[in-house]
Amino acid sequence: MKWFPSLLLVGALSMGACQGQSAESSSTATTEAAASFQNVQVSGAQGMIGTGEHMLIDVRTPGEFAEAHIDGAFMIDINGADFEAGIAALDKSKSYVVICRSGGRSARASQYMIDHGFQKVTNVEGGMNAWLASGYPAVSGQ
Repeated sequence: MKWFPSLLLVGALSMGACQGQSAESSSTATTEAAASFQNVQVSGAQGMIGTGEHMLIDVRTPGEFAEAHIDGAFMIDINGADFEAGIAALDKSKSYVVICRSGGRSARASQYMIDHGFQKVTNVEGGMNAWLASGYPAVSGQ
């Protein structure tokens, strides 16, 4: 029976070590998960684009882009074969505003950019639908 207290002590120390590792692993996972893009409504996006400090990326199809887009936007179709190469060609130190039709594809593109080392990425909530509904200008036929 003398071995029982020693066994409890070893077990307690082992559990403490495991808990310490879990906390450390959890902390690392939280830090990695913290990297994400920002969301902004169209009024905020319009203000950001107007400063000239942010590059506007439109991730819609060429047909959607031709119908209407924001002047100065660069089209990189998220569903196109050149999407990854188009994103890889961008300067990761710059600030980007990403837009699509309603906000879903631009959110995916924004997360892709964050996952690939971009740090200043903003998604336009509601996309071009919200932009046009708000009465902000758009260019068509290009």
